[in-house]
Parts: sequence; C-alpha cells; structure tokens
Amino acid sequence: MDDHEDNDDEAYWQRTLRTHGWVISVYAVPIMLIQSQVYVGGKLVTNNMGNTADFLYENEISGNV
Repeated sequence: MDDHEDNDDEAYWQRTLRTHGWVISVYAVPIMLIQSQVYVGGKLVTNNMGNTADFLYENEISGNV
C-alpha cells in the first residue's frame, strides 16, 4: 500500500480492494461483498446525475446492505 499511496487511479484501487477484500473485513461485523461500482440512484430522465457506490456489502447475519 505504501508503494501506491500517491496513485490516484480509481480503477487501480477498485481492483486492489476487490482482490484483497480482507482489508475491508477489519470491521467487527461479518460482511460479504455483493458488487463493486453499483448504481445507487439519482439519475435524471436525461440520463445525467446518476450515482454509484464503490462497493456494496451485505451483513451476513442481518441481511442489511
């Protein structure tokens, strides 16, 4: 990570975190990666202003995302 701390390429970090998902698992709840780069709404009828989240996780116990 230190070797790439100045890397501002979003795609690089998406791939890295997807490949090394255990980094996110440091939270105290069991989570499962559902999808990366997910559409989360906000798009207008003109197909503008849509929003995406980097990752979508689900709590394996409650099923909440």
